[in-house]
Amino acid sequence: ETGLCQHVQALGRFGTTAFLVPMYGSGELSQAFCRSAAVHGGTYLLRRAPKRVVTDKESCVSGIVLGGDDTTYFEGCTEDKEIFSKHVVVPNHALADSGSRGRHLMRRISVVQGRLLLEYTEQRHVLIIPPGDVDNANVIFGVLLDSGVMIAPSGCSVLHLSTISDDGKDDFALERAIHQLRVHEMYHVVFSYPLSDERLEIPKGLHMCRPAGESLVID
Repeated sequence: ETGLCQHVQALGRFGTTAFLVPMYGSGELSQAFCRSAAVHGGTYLLRRAPKRVVTDKESCVSGIVLGGDDTTYFEGCTEDKEIFSKHVVVPNHALADSGSRGRHLMRRISVVQGRLLLEYTEQRHVLIIPPGDVDNANVIFGVLLDSGVMIAPSGCSVLHLSTISDDGKDDFALERAIHQLRVHEMYHVVFSYPLSDERLEIPKGLHMCRPAGESLVID
């Protein structure tokens, strides 16, 4: 009932449908976009990575170049192919210097055993670790979800930790946070992606998606 009310309240806020938040990963978002694209006459192409954006003499987007695919899935599609389009959407880091570290959002996703807060049966909490508490330069945000939401085995929980690294090199702040929380970590994965602050001069028709950083919302 609560989930239904939240869905109804979200209708019309971000378009004609409710805003979706993935709990089990982001794979369903691409599938939803694929189906939406088909309804509106779009084409969803797999295993062909874009290599560059093409512009005309007026510095307006005219299309993209897709790299050839040499796998057995698409035999004969080994040559690059230009796709004509007046609008192209890319992530902001696609145009950034790949050799530059800069500010990064650091993520650590862990499967932990037992209860983090012993006084609560349900382990569904939002955590905030202030700067300096575990020798961290920036605040660490955490979200803990237990097996009651069907994302972990019984008796286990999934802990998401995130923080910003100003130089993209401090990969151990989140590991220190795990030790500080004194949880039994059974498995973890660590990754990061850049947060570019630079305002690039981009051609007309090129739209850049900028990550929201480590902003955290409860509802």
